[in-house]
Amino acid sequence: MEPPVNNFTLMSVKHYNKVDTRFAGMGDETKCEKLKSELHGQLNKYPGFSKFCSSLIGNLEFFNYLPYLEFFKHHSCKYFNLWICDRMSKELVNLNVDKYNNIKNKIKEIWNDYELIKECKPDFISYMDDMNYNKIKNLYEYALNYDTLVKYYDQRGSLCSMEYKKYIEESLKTYEEAKHKCSSDTESLLCIALKDVRAVYNKEELSNITCNGTISLEKIRREVKQSLVPEVAHLDTQESRVASIDVERLSTGQYDTYITTPEGESSVSSSYKATLIVFPLFGILFILFSSYKFTPFGSWLKKYILNITNNQNNIEQKVKHNLLDNELEAHNINLIEGSHYISYNPS
Repeated sequence: MEPPVNNFTLMSVKHYNKVDTRFAGMGDETKCEKLKSELHGQLNKYPGFSKFCSSLIGNLEFFNYLPYLEFFKHHSCKYFNLWICDRMSKELVNLNVDKYNNIKNKIKEIWNDYELIKECKPDFISYMDDMNYNKIKNLYEYALNYDTLVKYYDQRGSLCSMEYKKYIEESLKTYEEAKHKCSSDTESLLCIALKDVRAVYNKEELSNITCNGTISLEKIRREVKQSLVPEVAHLDTQESRVASIDVERLSTGQYDTYITTPEGESSVSSSYKATLIVFPLFGILFILFSSYKFTPFGSWLKKYILNITNNQNNIEQKVKHNLLDNELEAHNINLIEGSHYISYNPS
């Protein structure tokens, strides 16, 4: 949502206006002419694009002198990228997707001519292509505007107009939604934006604005929670489906490895299979050890093992004795048979 126009100017609007004018016409204008010629008249219907391009070239030329941001001085690059997003979306309204993407790529090529990659990357394309682009932009701009809004409405007690009330409510919803989504996800651009604004304002500070008592944070949080219920329900349904498939496979003895797919088709992983075997084994060993150590079963088992050992020793002794008797008996038999053989004298 765009910040409304009122009897004071928000910081995001001031900053973008400064970026528009500070270095306009001070860069290499031939780059803009080359850009327009390469696009073969695609921009003829958009006269405002020439002014934007002139500002873009000048700001790239004098990047280290971009307008100062008091609280977000370390994020000049990101707000410069957002300025490009804002101006392109306004100047190139109704341009088809292919042409729009072509222009974005051409601007990126111009950016690369200035060797600013180490200082500032052309992230505007990533922002504009992100499904949460409007929320990302709104979150950064709301953080930039927060100080002005709090001072004007909550501290001075000025009457909150309907336009600003709506803007603040939408910004609070974006902030609260980002907090929910980023509790598990930390790599998305929306979550990076949340991390950036929280580096300036603490976790709850951006929620502490009521537009002179006309906004209820609890109401907004309830609305955000309700809006997220379908997503949570969808995840719960998927988890339940996977769990039911697991139970069915286990009950039928099917432990084949399987992979979870977006369609809900699941498959047991090899690590899961190993878990099914190892954990019960450890459980059995633990129970046996506890029984042996802390119950009468241990002493009984010890006696039982000793009896088995003694019986085994007795059996071994008997076997040895029998073997010895057998050897003596065999020896005697051999002697007897030998004596028969010796006395035998054929005639």
